[in-house]
Amino acid sequence: MAVMRSSGIRKFAIVSLLITPILIYHHFIGALLATASGTGENLLLTMEAAKLHRISGVDKVVALTFDDGPDPRYTPRVLNILARENIKATFFLIGKQVDKYPYIVRQIIEQGNLVGNHTYSHPDLAVEDKNQIKDEIDKCQAAIFHVTGQQPIYFRPPRGLFNQQTKEIVSKNGLKMVLWDVCVEHKRSRTSSQETKRVLSLVRPGSIILAHDGRLNRKKTIEALPMIIKGLKERGYKFITLDNLPPATQGTYVGKRPRVI
Repeated sequence: MAVMRSSGIRKFAIVSLLITPILIYHHFIGALLATASGTGENLLLTMEAAKLHRISGVDKVVALTFDDGPDPRYTPRVLNILARENIKATFFLIGKQVDKYPYIVRQIIEQGNLVGNHTYSHPDLAVEDKNQIKDEIDKCQAAIFHVTGQQPIYFRPPRGLFNQQTKEIVSKNGLKMVLWDVCVEHKRSRTSSQETKRVLSLVRPGSIILAHDGRLNRKKTIEALPMIIKGLKERGYKFITLDNLPPATQGTYVGKRPRVI
């Protein structure tokens, strides 16, 4: 009887040793997802999208994009740099800023750049309800159309955060959601030189580069921009707007964020 009891205890101990790491792993992953995106839903959606889409079949071209403008402190300086370098970019505009600074929006268009929708007030779309999301997108579309006479076809959610409802509304509106794979601003890049070095190390053919021209202090980005452009040109890259990129094709994307959804 004692032998049987001892054998049973040993079997239970072995099973516990096998199951416990699995339980800990799942608990850790669940906590990680929740921490990364509030509920974990957004990160899962982003990972799902990353599996399904990438931009492929491109030569050495990159799309330079700017979020959070127009801003009179930085957008005109960005436009001067782009004009001097004879390149075009895509600007994802906040509707409220469009209402405040329509003359800057017109300057963006007059220089041959592309504009996209970045919501009206820059909220976290991952936690907004369906009506709020639709209102944010629609109001931004209307603001841009009022100034430019153009309806944007590209949309970028603020901070890259979105939920399933966002994807559905974007699709119904005939928009294409665009994220990025290289960001100029990074917490570990404390100087413009560090920003430049990091970007140049990460860019590859077909990259969509995210920079910012509004809301916060973007002095470092403005300083880095000419160096980034110079470095990419020296490496043989050309700059194009999003409407000149090849269409997204199904495949496996290797990177931190999907590019076009």
